[in-house]
Amino acid sequence: MFITNICSFSANRLDWSETKYKDIDEWIKFGKKHLRRTYRNGGVGPYAFDCSGFTMYMYKELGYALPHSSSAQSDHGEKIKATHIKPGDLVFYSGSKGSKIGHVGIVIEVTDEDFSFIHASLKQGICIDKSTHPYYKSRYKTARRIYDMSSGKSKKRDEEETLPEPTPQPQEEELELPGQTTDIDTPSNDKTVDNNNSVDSNKHTVHKKKKKESRRERRKREKAEKQRLEKQRLEKEKADRKKQENARKNTNQNTKKEVVKEDKKDSLKKEEQPVVTKKTHIVEKGETMYRISKMAGLTVDELKELNGLTSNDLKIGQVLIIEK
Repeated sequence: MFITNICSFSANRLDWSETKYKDIDEWIKFGKKHLRRTYRNGGVGPYAFDCSGFTMYMYKELGYALPHSSSAQSDHGEKIKATHIKPGDLVFYSGSKGSKIGHVGIVIEVTDEDFSFIHASLKQGICIDKSTHPYYKSRYKTARRIYDMSSGKSKKRDEEETLPEPTPQPQEEELELPGQTTDIDTPSNDKTVDNNNSVDSNKHTVHKKKKKESRRERRKREKAEKQRLEKQRLEKEKADRKKQENARKNTNQNTKKEVVKEDKKDSLKKEEQPVVTKKTHIVEKGETMYRISKMAGLTVDELKELNGLTSNDLKIGQVLIIEK
């Protein structure tokens, strides 16, 4: 018992120097890297989560073992008033029907008017929502502070013994709320919430009856998950390459069409040019009235008279009569 209590005390302290993070902002930044990760019932990461699986995963990074249940997590730490919420606190919500706790998130930012929290949503996976959103505002239940983030110490728990390291397994109790969308209260979401919430109260009993997953089985499952994700990644890369090839083909086709159009324009311009005979001359760049008159064996006045000109000004492409 003495050894157990010492381990419990040390496990409940938050010493940033003994973690990967220098402060809470860096820890929250780590959490944001998981945005848009898939929601999966019973998921504990790092590629898929349910709501309590994500909070458990985040606090495990700090050396604190939370149970895999939103309702059970609400018994940890110190109860905090809504007006005293700080980044790092856990916030809990009820479902669409009933009053039981079935959803949990982590506060990441607090303002005078509201707070933002990161959580695992059924529709959007890992996402960020505001406390003032009607869906969450009407279902807010409580907040708990696991750690005193300013001093670096955890709040004393009611139980002295540390919980055993939770084993990832399918959740039956997990209550999930939809993300911030326009149709936030669809019947399908409420049904999911009710089913999950009804099992939440029997969570501990169910876990006692379940057979623990062996290390070998867990490794096998994690390996299969990695292979599945790698397959998805390869398929996505293949699809992206195909899109790029199609875009390149379309670009080449458009370029060819433009070249054909330009060739047609050039041919039309050539057809529109006046036919030069022995009695006419088309003015080219650099030519003057005097030079053309000498070439035609005429005087400047004669050349101007033949063409009805009153000045010596010429334009490139102008057609002049050079024979009487």
